[in-house]
Amino acid sequence: MPKQNLSFSHHWLLNAVYALRKDAIKKPFQIPSRESETTTQDNQAAHCEYWLEHNTALQDIRNAQHQVEKFAKSIILVFAVLFFISGIALVNSVLSGSQDVLNVPALLVTTIGVNTILCVVWLVSYFMSASRGRGLGGWLMAKIPFLVSKFGKKSQLLAGVGSQYLSTLTELKLAKLTFAVITHTLWSAYLVGILLAIFFHMLFGEYWFVWETTLLNQQQLQTLQHIVGAGMFWFQHTDLTALEVGGNRMEHQFAAVWLLSAIMFYGLLPRVIALSLVFVVRKMKLSAKFLWSSDKPSYVLFNQYHLQNSRVTDLDTELATQHKVSQFSKVGEGSVCFALEDKVSSLAPDDMQDLGVISSRSQLQQVADEHNAPWADVLVFIPSQLSPDRGNLAILEEVCGHAKSVEFQLVPQQEHYAEVWRSCIENRESLAGLKEQTHGI
Repeated sequence: MPKQNLSFSHHWLLNAVYALRKDAIKKPFQIPSRESETTTQDNQAAHCEYWLEHNTALQDIRNAQHQVEKFAKSIILVFAVLFFISGIALVNSVLSGSQDVLNVPALLVTTIGVNTILCVVWLVSYFMSASRGRGLGGWLMAKIPFLVSKFGKKSQLLAGVGSQYLSTLTELKLAKLTFAVITHTLWSAYLVGILLAIFFHMLFGEYWFVWETTLLNQQQLQTLQHIVGAGMFWFQHTDLTALEVGGNRMEHQFAAVWLLSAIMFYGLLPRVIALSLVFVVRKMKLSAKFLWSSDKPSYVLFNQYHLQNSRVTDLDTELATQHKVSQFSKVGEGSVCFALEDKVSSLAPDDMQDLGVISSRSQLQQVADEHNAPWADVLVFIPSQLSPDRGNLAILEEVCGHAKSVEFQLVPQQEHYAEVWRSCIENRESLAGLKEQTHGI
């Protein structure tokens, strides 16, 4: 059997279903014949993907998945704006006072120095953890609590799906890439704020630059300037360490441009390059598919209730047809009605015995034994938004074997869903005797 692979989105959705709605996996699901050719036993992943995408019982989890994605992007955007504002606030706190003399080495350390150290720490952590697991980013992502308020059932569903998002990122070794994208985005926003703030202060204010430190002498400061300026080849090697307050104004203007270029070249540019690289790598990984291991609990459960039975669908249909033919000749008495899965007992006619809600073949067989089947007439109320999956169609096949006449009524009459049901019933030979009741609707 070939290896089975699922996309990240399907891995995440399946993990959420397994954690929050495990009973949904145990419920039978009917795959249309035109799709079953591509969802055979040899392509179990395609079978699972179709089940995840088209099972109406999972619609709320799919909606929660989209909401979590939007929520995560919104949170990152909010934090990016906060980092941008923080960069502006930092520069304003330094340059907005009466102080108009700026020490260049101190500015370099507080801007590109800290940023360079953090970039190196990230780079070392990223590659050192490549052979050992998820790394610092993955560890931090796993420790971050998901920021969802605990009000109501819907929010609890969002929190559960969000928690599975973090777990799936860690499981598929995407956590450190995701963490890298977030951190580089935030630091890039921070540096953009610093650059813009310094630029506008230099544009509308008058500042003097000096090169002064407690420990370094003049020659060492010149060496520091040449080291920093080595990558910025477009600047001439002018000695800026000799600048004095009240000196040549052109030299101080040159120093301002040099400082802005240094922050951009050694601060913002490396962050943007790193962000672009990790973003592209993460995008490529997310567009690929990941192994759906046969030892995963979700695989074992899904295989038990769907994959192992997918090869006997035609046999089940044939047996149901034979069962119906053998039972159809029996003369039934009495008229009964029941609802499929959802309660609609208020619609039960006065001349029919209401059997309540039936949601499985075994339950129908038990009810048939208790209420003297076969019957003369059976009316089945079908909620139109219910999925015509394998389990529901099997109940209809079973009831055809317990009555002489079987009719169904779709409630409410929503044409889109009704057409899906009619199509599935008409294309199923074992339900040839099932008629739709249209009067009284």
